[in-house]
Amino acid sequence: MLPAAAAVPTLPIGFAEYRERLAPIGRVVCVEDNNASYQVVEGAMRHLGIECTRAETATAGIEQVFATRPGLVMVDLHLEGGDGAAVLRGLRSHPEMSDLPIIVMSADTTEPTRTRVLALGADAFVGKPIDFGQLVETMARLVEPPEARKHAA
Repeated sequence: MLPAAAAVPTLPIGFAEYRERLAPIGRVVCVEDNNASYQVVEGAMRHLGIECTRAETATAGIEQVFATRPGLVMVDLHLEGGDGAAVLRGLRSHPEMSDLPIIVMSADTTEPTRTRVLALGADAFVGKPIDFGQLVETMARLVEPPEARKHAA
């Protein structure tokens, strides 16, 4: 049984307007080793009309991003047997991935953690448990052209 915090959400009224705005994302790769956390993200993406696929390790995440070319990547910072920062470094080391929007997720919401992941190349940071309003607003900012984006905390 999933913990209450991991229940697949029903997005509040008003989020329907984001479906069209977020449509260019098309597909999200979620690098998440925790099944309950992935189900929350996948459920939110489903409600938004966005395909979501999962990779459970940093290596698998990088491979899946190159294979599928998603419109957005979501990465758990603390992966079992690895580190979400490795995904950031691995993707950002390739010029063709420089404009790919990447959101890092973590229960560690301290300012040093936020600062570190943004310095490593994340476009945004979302704390866990995920606030769906914040997630959707962050995603909406990230579909803007890269030169118009600002780091979203």
